[in-house]
Amino acid sequence: MKHAVTLELYSYWNDLRGDRLTPDRSDLDPLAIRKILADVFVLEVDPHGEIRFRIAGARTSALIVNDLKGSRFKDLWLPQSHAALDEMLFSVMSESRPAVAGVKAAPPGRPYLDLEMLLLPLRHLGQNHVRLMGSISPASVPGWLGLVACEPMALGPMRMLHPVHSANSFAKASAASLDSARRAHLTIHDGGRPFS
Repeated sequence: MKHAVTLELYSYWNDLRGDRLTPDRSDLDPLAIRKILADVFVLEVDPHGEIRFRIAGARTSALIVNDLKGSRFKDLWLPQSHAALDEMLFSVMSESRPAVAGVKAAPPGRPYLDLEMLLLPLRHLGQNHVRLMGSISPASVPGWLGLVACEPMALGPMRMLHPVHSANSFAKASAASLDSARRAHLTIHDGGRPFS
């Protein structure tokens, strides 16, 4: 995790869940993440098994210059990213573990923008496989955002995260991110549950 939005949302989710695998959808308080709310979205699995936007922040919707509510998540992506995206979504929901990935996006004829996507599992009405919370954020906001729609995005490297239980998970997430950066040839994430 590199972007401030990703770190803040992950920290909020991790603190919210406490000792549970995942927090419940009803636990979310938009005011607690108001500084990053424009980059946050909630996905739901519809009755046909399609993953759709239930809520999408303004900057997320600005990527395609349209309200994303109700649209299929998969429609934002290049066809060659669909298999990896399906695998990532399935892993987050079935294993109740967060995932982070690099994303490339650009309007026609513009240089690619590097974004970071975070997907976080949520419980809803006692079920684990029906809701996800996440963010797609750039390191810096380009001038064209909200004026020109991006072409379908490309999913880059992704990894599953091992959450830690801590009241200070933001500091731990930041330290883990820096530690991973120091060992560029390896991706190691400390934390998780003991084996005993």
